[in-house]
Amino acid sequence: MRIYIDFKSPQAYLALKPTLALATKLGLVIEWCGFNAPQSVLIEQSANEDKGAVHRRVRAHARHVMHLHYAKIQAVPMRFPDKVTKTDVALNVLEALPRTERTAFVQRAFNAYWVESLDLSDLSVISSMLEEIGQDVANQEMLELWDGNEVAQSVDGVVDVPAYVVQDQLFIGREHLPWIEELLTLQ
Repeated sequence: MRIYIDFKSPQAYLALKPTLALATKLGLVIEWCGFNAPQSVLIEQSANEDKGAVHRRVRAHARHVMHLHYAKIQAVPMRFPDKVTKTDVALNVLEALPRTERTAFVQRAFNAYWVESLDLSDLSVISSMLEEIGQDVANQEMLELWDGNEVAQSVDGVVDVPAYVVQDQLFIGREHLPWIEELLTLQ
């Protein structure tokens, strides 16, 4: 099963635990892939808001509250960072890791962003994370190469994360996990 993620995506973070549970239950190997997803941010109220601006602000706040609610239900710590940072370096490192060794990095990177509020575009943070999970950090030059690369923004029809590709079908969002499980058990 191929799964596209972005570490800054609250939806992808909240999908991690149930996705790993499904993979364990069915004995699946996950092929984690990076995808540079758009990041929604809380919008401050301004004095001259039109209806569209009010709608965007209220929706952003509702999404924020909903994500925190689902994190509480899952007993997953979740702290929105004060400042949204890019995750391109971490996503490029993910792509450079052997496919069979990506899960530990995925778990560590999500924790770094959503629990520790670490900057996943900081080479020293990424290097430290790789060492923590037992990955050999080739050299500083390799890390710097990862820093400037663009991460995929249109692959397999993916428009947001988490995106699951199962039997050549695309499912966007963790709410599809029961259907994905049904498809995989019918094989």
